[in-house]
Amino acid sequence: MELSPGTEFAGHRIDAVAGRGGMGVVYRATHLALDRVVALKLIASALSGDESFRARFKQESMTAASIDHPNVIPIYDAGEADGQLYITMRFVDGTDLRSALDQRGALPPDDATRIVSDIAAALDAAHARGLVHRDVKPANVLISADGQRAYLTDFGLTKHAASTSGVTQTGMFVGTLDYIAPEQLAGKGVDARADVYSLGCVLFEALTGQVPYPREEEPAKMWAHMGEPPPPVSSVRPDLPAQFDEVVTRAMAKDPDERFPSAGDLGRAARAAAEARATPHPERSVATGQAAPSGAAPPPVVSIPQDAPTAMPTVTPVPPPPPTGPPIVFPPPPAGGWPQPSPPAPVPSQPVAPPPPPASPRAVAVRRRRLVAAGAILGVVALIVVGLALALGGGGGGSSKNPDPAVYRSAATKAAGDFESASTVAGAHLRAAQNPLDFSAGANEFRRAVSVFIGRLQRLAAPPAARAPQARLITILRRLAGDVGAISDAVNAGDRARVLSLAAPIQRDQREVKTAATQLETAAGG
Repeated sequence: MELSPGTEFAGHRIDAVAGRGGMGVVYRATHLALDRVVALKLIASALSGDESFRARFKQESMTAASIDHPNVIPIYDAGEADGQLYITMRFVDGTDLRSALDQRGALPPDDATRIVSDIAAALDAAHARGLVHRDVKPANVLISADGQRAYLTDFGLTKHAASTSGVTQTGMFVGTLDYIAPEQLAGKGVDARADVYSLGCVLFEALTGQVPYPREEEPAKMWAHMGEPPPPVSSVRPDLPAQFDEVVTRAMAKDPDERFPSAGDLGRAARAAAEARATPHPERSVATGQAAPSGAAPPPVVSIPQDAPTAMPTVTPVPPPPPTGPPIVFPPPPAGGWPQPSPPAPVPSQPVAPPPPPASPRAVAVRRRRLVAAGAILGVVALIVVGLALALGGGGGGSSKNPDPAVYRSAATKAAGDFESASTVAGAHLRAAQNPLDFSAGANEFRRAVSVFIGRLQRLAAPPAARAPQARLITILRRLAGDVGAISDAVNAGDRARVLSLAAPIQRDQREVKTAATQLETAAGG
């Protein structure tokens, strides 16, 4: 649903489109009762229709609205009108960091660190309220017209799409690949330190004019965030102070425990690097609730009155009470004493193999990153079937014996929708795999979904014009299932190079499935 200028919606008049994103469309609008210009964000229909999203929307928007900070865009209202969720906030007359970087390229260190410091302060305010942003990126950083203040926007939205982890109920992560923390890709619980990682990526791009891991394919970006060391700023901008290398390396550490404990600490370190001085402030975490690393608010500080005694009180031991009731009398031993137990029969000695040495923490981490990277590559597979349902269009079922194009189209669409659901679940299981056995189970689950879908297509009576496109689609799907099996074999063999080499075939399959589905849709009379 997109609103045209002049349309009235929820007491607002739409003036113009201000921007678009994955969460919805932002409009410049006028609040009619107050005659105030606002930014009105209409949440995407796919999210508005999600019951769990709607259930969290009101409460978490209230939490976001409670953040009162000069670098946080204030929220005016949030609600629902005409079946669409919306949120209104202050309209900033300026630009966003994404547009500024596209126009100017790398920023001067003073400008870059001032912007990052402003956003770090906004994140500290949110983390102190227990809110994790999850999608810190240049497009969500607004800059005032005079360039003197930066604002962070989209609070209270990304949190709705994923609860305690970075993964939605359909198994898709929330975030933007160029700035996403490794734990979000892995589907683990995230806290304030995930925002620190993303802000470190933003700092790198603001200083260098490029993202930390410029890769063409999504799986390659995922693997880089999961396993490659943070790139040094000096590799792109050798003219900048070397201190920036240390700041970005720590902010983008793969292990959250090795990052700055708060976004504010990162902001202060960045400013110190720009000024070639040491950071004077002690580090501290300000996060509470789900934003805290422990997932719970820190214990309250209890103040002790100045006149309170400091010595421990004397405790007088209390003797146990005397026994009550008749004494317990044990029977005397029998003549010759109590019988002694027989000694155990000797057990023939057998050589016992020593237990295998435990895997080193590094080996465990490497194995886990290999699994997550392979799961992320196969996670892309779950996305390709969305094109099937969209391309084939329509809905409902139909007779498998009727060659009528409309009936065929309807039945094929129903099969594609079921395949989409099954493969999405399989993709989530692949990304969550903790060992090769779990990974193989997820791969088999996906291949089984492919087999079921192919079987349903073959049982349909395809119209003559649709038979060749359907056969081509089936051929590509079978090849895709084979590539999935190959990745599973590579994971079991511990062959990292083979896992990465299969990213390109998966991407090829993705493109060709979409093309074949479009051709089938055209042949079926869509």
